[in-house]
Amino acid sequence: MKKKITALVLAIGLLLMAQPVLAQGEPLPTTTIPSDPRGEARGGSEIKVTFMLPSYTLVIPKTLAFGDTFWVKQQHYTKDFEVSVFGMAEDALKLGYAVAVKTSGSGTGGAYTLEKGTGGPTIAYTVKNGDADIPANREFGSFKTNNMPQTGTVTLNAPTDSANVGQYQGNLVFSAALVPPTKTTP
Repeated sequence: MKKKITALVLAIGLLLMAQPVLAQGEPLPTTTIPSDPRGEARGGSEIKVTFMLPSYTLVIPKTLAFGDTFWVKQQHYTKDFEVSVFGMAEDALKLGYAVAVKTSGSGTGGAYTLEKGTGGPTIAYTVKNGDADIPANREFGSFKTNNMPQTGTVTLNAPTDSANVGQYQGNLVFSAALVPPTKTTP
């Protein structure tokens, strides 16, 4: 009889100690689904994800004022400027995000031109990034880090003759686009 009682106590102890084991950190189920009269159960778990793009701030010159200067035939006038990006999350940069910046002018088709008055004569200018000529509507630079300016140069050509002296105006347009990384996991 003593053996039967011992065996019964051991059996009850084993039953009480038997519990499902969950992996460390695994959440407990939050939904229970009883089976139907056919012995089947079916349910679903909602899956959510939010994909986002990193934000950034493009820094460009407000103006490129050459000021008042004397006209000299066939003279070239230059002005340096800086372009940079800041404020992009470091995690996004580590993934390989970049910002591509293109330049264009306010002339027809984005041409680099300045105009004297409305419908007046025009003069051309060029844009460089370092020593590289940057054609209109093309990439000026790619920015893969925050606060690392790239230096550009605008070079104006003087009006062809003194009859066309006066104030010329136009815009150097900067267009930036986020360049996402390619697949980052195997």
